[in-house]
Amino acid sequence: MSLKARLYIAIAAILGCSLAANELAHWHSELPLRFWWYFTAGMLTAGLKVSLPALKGTLSLNFLFILFGIVELTLPETVLMACAMTGLQCLWHSRKKTRPVQLLFNICTVAIATVTTGSVY
Repeated sequence: MSLKARLYIAIAAILGCSLAANELAHWHSELPLRFWWYFTAGMLTAGLKVSLPALKGTLSLNFLFILFGIVELTLPETVLMACAMTGLQCLWHSRKKTRPVQLLFNICTVAIATVTTGSVY
């Protein structure tokens, strides 16, 4: 792996972990039952992917739960849910074995995207 790639992964990991930790440090749940419903439903569908004819890859259903979470839940709840769903998606029924650095990178980039989207919203 090139030095640029390692640097990019390190920056994404540090930023993603920092943002996720900051949000989780400010944990509060206005409606815990609603959170657990979204969390459970999201985890049950984490492995589902949709193939789109115009794209080479697949699209995960996680994004729906993350978007609903941003609107309906607190940001710390949404970040926890997004990171957990992404981790499960990477590990569950994966065609290739996921390396730890790939898992870390995927979870951290989702944390960055979720915090950014939630902050803009």
